[in-house]
Amino acid sequence: MYPYEARKKAVELLIKYGMAYKRTMRELGYPKDRGTLNSWYKEYSSEGDLRRERSEP
Repeated sequence: MYPYEARKKAVELLIKYGMAYKRTMRELGYPKDRGTLNSWYKEYSSEGDLRRERSEP
């Protein structure tokens, strides 16, 4: 499970890298698949933040 801080860091890095999913996942070592990162990004972009509860990998 990924804590809030890890998910937010991943989304912020994804945005910084111009939506480069592979680069973001390679640098962080997580998440294992693009779909997970994409769901975090969608939540972040629509809600302005992420849920505080942990996310399943």
